[in-house]
Amino acid sequence: MDFQKIIEVREPEFYLDTAIRKSKLKGEQISVFCDYIKNTFDKIVISFPSFDNLSEFHKELVANFLDYDLTKKHLGTLKWAGQRIKSLESQYKKTFKEDKREFFGRASSIMRQVRPSLEYLETARKKLREFPNIKDYYTVCVVGFPNVGKTTLLTKITSSKPEINSYAFTTKVINIGYIKQGLQTIQVLDTPGTLNRLDKMNQIEKQAYLALKYTANLIVYVFDLTEPYDLEEQFKLFEKLRELDTEMIVYLSKKDLLGKKLDEFKLDNTKIFQSPKELVEYILVKSKN
Repeated sequence: MDFQKIIEVREPEFYLDTAIRKSKLKGEQISVFCDYIKNTFDKIVISFPSFDNLSEFHKELVANFLDYDLTKKHLGTLKWAGQRIKSLESQYKKTFKEDKREFFGRASSIMRQVRPSLEYLETARKKLREFPNIKDYYTVCVVGFPNVGKTTLLTKITSSKPEINSYAFTTKVINIGYIKQGLQTIQVLDTPGTLNRLDKMNQIEKQAYLALKYTANLIVYVFDLTEPYDLEEQFKLFEKLRELDTEMIVYLSKKDLLGKKLDEFKLDNTKIFQSPKELVEYILVKSKN
């Protein structure tokens, strides 16, 4: 679901002024005024997702951050307003020149009534735009503690070029990259650094967890053996994420700084990778199975 396509929602005065200006350009045709309001409101309503038809991931994502029923109510109010203003056309079409003041007074009254809905929907739009555009592809989620090299790995195995900084919690969104081979496209999600606190997640971490829960076909857990975070804590999160019942493999980052630690690191029943190239080859094989 691409939430970026939701149309911006403006204040009532903007729509009234635009409708009046357009109608004047057409010789003050009442139909131009009414059609603009109705069509604009209809486009806004249609641009919002049909929440009943969202994937399980997006349904739970929306439910965590928006009041589903309230959003539907405000969308319904906007649709009603467009229809109500359009109905004024038939009432005033023959007497528009004589009753112009009365017509605009009633139209303005309707627009004032929907101000709360317009304000709410713009707030909802901005919140929805923060959600990742996760597509229905084979999906790999890259996870681990903050600043362990997840975003760097994403740039090495996909065409994504997110900003990389040297301090913790640099990933404020779910970065998305793609591995493409022929007609095959694999989606790779670089999830925000999630500390071992699944019961106290912030909003961005909740997005990451839901992505893991609902979209991941394969999880790549990044260990940093230089230990910017205690290795025991990294293992705790690793074991916690195993409860998701999704295949998880391990990538060891910053291998140029590790030396003998690379050879000493072992995990039972878990594939371990040090090379981005070998990791991509494994992902391509798994995606075809």
